[in-house]
Amino acid sequence: MKLKNTAHRNLIFVLGERDWGLGYLATQLASLPEEDVVWVTTAEGLSGNQVASFQVKQLLGREYQCAVVDLYSGFNPDAIAVVAGTVVGGGILFMLAPSTDQWDRFNDPEYKKLVTHPYASEDIEGRYLRRFKELVLSDSAVKLIRQERSGGDENPGKDENIANTDVAQPLQGEGGCLSVGQEKALQAIKNLAQGSKKNALVISSDRGRGKSTVLGVAAAQLLLEKPLNIILVAPQVGSVAAVVEHCIEGLSIDELSVKSPAREILSEAAQHAPEWKNNQLNYGQGKLKYFAADEIINRKPQADLVLVDEAAALPTFILSAILALYKRVVFSTTIHGYEGNGQGFRLRFCKILDQEVPRWGAVKLDESVRWGEADPLERFIYRSLLLDAQPVNINNILQGDALAVRTELLDRDTLSADEAQLRELMGLLMTAHYRTTPGDLRGMLDCPNLRLYGVFFKNRMIAAAVIAEEGGLGEEWMDPIWLGQRRIRGHILPQSLSQQLGLREAIQLRAARVVRIAVHPDLQGQQLGSNLLATLSNDLKEQGFDYIGASFAVTAQVLRFWNNNNFATLRIGMSKEKSSGCHAGLVMRSFTAAGEDTLQLAEKRFLAQLPLAIDEYLRDISPELVLALSSGVSPNHLAPNDLGLLDDQDCLDVEAFTRGHRNYETCLLPLRKKVLLNMDRLNACSNVTVLERDLIVKKIIQKLSWQEVINSLALNGKKNAQNLLRQAVEKLGAEV
Repeated sequence: MKLKNTAHRNLIFVLGERDWGLGYLATQLASLPEEDVVWVTTAEGLSGNQVASFQVKQLLGREYQCAVVDLYSGFNPDAIAVVAGTVVGGGILFMLAPSTDQWDRFNDPEYKKLVTHPYASEDIEGRYLRRFKELVLSDSAVKLIRQERSGGDENPGKDENIANTDVAQPLQGEGGCLSVGQEKALQAIKNLAQGSKKNALVISSDRGRGKSTVLGVAAAQLLLEKPLNIILVAPQVGSVAAVVEHCIEGLSIDELSVKSPAREILSEAAQHAPEWKNNQLNYGQGKLKYFAADEIINRKPQADLVLVDEAAALPTFILSAILALYKRVVFSTTIHGYEGNGQGFRLRFCKILDQEVPRWGAVKLDESVRWGEADPLERFIYRSLLLDAQPVNINNILQGDALAVRTELLDRDTLSADEAQLRELMGLLMTAHYRTTPGDLRGMLDCPNLRLYGVFFKNRMIAAAVIAEEGGLGEEWMDPIWLGQRRIRGHILPQSLSQQLGLREAIQLRAARVVRIAVHPDLQGQQLGSNLLATLSNDLKEQGFDYIGASFAVTAQVLRFWNNNNFATLRIGMSKEKSSGCHAGLVMRSFTAAGEDTLQLAEKRFLAQLPLAIDEYLRDISPELVLALSSGVSPNHLAPNDLGLLDDQDCLDVEAFTRGHRNYETCLLPLRKKVLLNMDRLNACSNVTVLERDLIVKKIIQKLSWQEVINSLALNGKKNAQNLLRQAVEKLGAEV
């Protein structure tokens, strides 16, 4: 293959039998160095880089001239999105697939991941692949190579030949200069790092615009100027490979283009190429170190600058915690990508930035540096996977009209053929949930146990819900699931009730799980979500479901939404999930007598164990979440030893404590009584400040040590904490 200086990438489908296609591609790509080609396949016997679709995140930060995705191994939209981003300008993404006339009946290996008992792969109707086929055949930029038979021989067909498609060098193959946008972002990072006031910077772009390069170069130049402690945060350590690589390159003295006054005093060890070891890069007295998001919040390491890469893939509350902990933070985010949705990030987190650091800066990288503008591969990937979907523009349809809406169960056959409505649906979900991925679109179209609801205003979708049918399992599953010997795909609510809560017969009940619920960001707070839940609940009740529920990453705000819609909290997970940094929660609302019996038993068990859980594995949750969990709970539940009301001596003890005559440790029982009997006031912050509320919860309810309380609330020592607690308890009021 000849090398040309063009930056556009190509997408080529190789259509035919699998063995023919693999052999044909291996022959055609043999002239390229093995390190320039990656194969995504389960086939054996291929040379070079090879991963299965579930391993593609290993490829993050890497670049290839050519990539081959074997769709015979499974059509995985998330994997395709990742792999497409590794192909450099001028490169080719090959997709090996059956002839397009076979796609409607193709037994995709991925179907096994889309079905739950009692469904089988044969129950999938293939809506997603039908839609994808239409997009392939209608795009003139997509090239096809078809297998033809002539006298028993298998030869490439007439549509295209790889020899006619050149592979070019990357756009930055010569010189490696930063783009104008990158230079602007680099200077903005350096200005932030050198500033004296608390501030933040957001760098956003689509993929291929060089955000990782900017972060790496900035870290290198800052470390060269003075010994800084720079922390790098990302959803997973593999995501920062490109940042680290560019930082190491920038710290190579021989290639450095910037002058550093510190160079002359660098130790001899720093004169050699730095090494990334144990998630850390040392350079002189400075360092660049990676921390997982939950780790940085729990450990609170010191840092002069924090770089958060792929911020859209992290929950908003984690980003807020990082912002609160550190003086200088850079948030780098992909606008449209597999890592998480930048639109949701923009709508949710930027509002927090406005409140906390009103002078925060923003730089958007528009110029592609890894492939050319109007790249055919990027255009097709965005269109087919709906990476750039957005909710409807409300300003174009409201025009002062009353919000008269209709809610309906969506017909998925009709939906799969309506690109405009699909884009509105995915746009809603991506703004509502930080982890929405291209694979979610396939699930919504193909999973037999899913049903979709939409809320429409003037025929435009403004809210949506995804519901999974679960439960109704036979007696043969009862003991194996209850004893933890079996776990079947899906059926999250029934299996949680059985395994975690010990309700052996709960798997037999018919359940409806709310997988996603989303309301247009400009229309939130108008009861659209609550009304949608009420409408679909009525439908499900009429259809014989025993209950509706949800499992989600618990925050106080989200939990209150469910509680306000009459869902009872039944479970909080023992440990935080790595993906969200939150404990998992389970809520439920019953429709039938059997469902209500199960709910009552589960809620009783949960409330009885809640104070013990708060003392043990929930000691690190926020005070706001403690109060949300405890909302409406009687004092006897929070005080299982039947503490009772405050007697006269208790009142004297509380008064003595608030006046400074008694120590906290000598008044433990009356103080706990006092707080538990005033939970409603505490929850409403009606007569205490937020800091006073948090202090009461952490010390008296969660029973943290004085040092833990001081550290978490940034108080000035034990005496300050004790005086503030005396004041807070006194302000709870004399009434009981």
